[in-house]
Amino acid sequence: MLTLCGVFLLPRVRAATKVPWHFVKSEISLGKMTTDQTAIVTFVVKNETDAPIKIESADGSCPCTTLESAPDEIPAHGIGTFKFLFSAARFEGAVNHGVLVEAEDGRTIEGTFTAFVEPAPVSKGSKPE
Repeated sequence: MLTLCGVFLLPRVRAATKVPWHFVKSEISLGKMTTDQTAIVTFVVKNETDAPIKIESADGSCPCTTLESAPDEIPAHGIGTFKFLFSAARFEGAVNHGVLVEAEDGRTIEGTFTAFVEPAPVSKGSKPE
């Protein structure tokens, strides 16, 4: 089963010119996880402009992905690190989720992460002897 949670993810249009700000790596694979695990997903954003970019918001595509930390702004020609916490508790199988970072001026960038979630091992309680 493939789970998609990307209501705001729109088709990407690739321009021939350099994008003024972008994820250093826009697609991240978390590999295999179990339903009892959480993972920090780190996206690094590069600002290619001569001015700082003020950040308005950063959100995950569903409640299972919450923002842990983000910069208020990304300096000119600098980088900003956005950390999200993903909980695999509600999923099994292939998972594809998105994150959206919005600048104060309304520009947005999108990233995705994937994982394959398996059921958590069932622990057998110890029996009294």
